[in-house]
Amino acid sequence: MRLTGFDVLDASIQATNRWFNELTQELNWVDRRKATYGEISDLQRVVPALLIDLWPATLRAA
Repeated sequence: MRLTGFDVLDASIQATNRWFNELTQELNWVDRRKATYGEISDLQRVVPALLIDLWPATLRAA
C-alpha cells in the first residue's frame, strides 16, 4: 500500500501499524481510540527518559 509515495516512509507507517495492532491484541484492548491514547500516554513518559540517556550532554546543556 502506498500512502505517501516514499517507500521508506510507507514501510515505517506499515511497520508501526503492525506493531500497534499486535500490541492492542496482546493487551486485549477493544476500543482502538482508547488504546491509541493509552499508548501515547506511555510513550510520553518513556521517550524523554530514553532521550536523556542517549544524549545527556545535549539535553542538559539546554
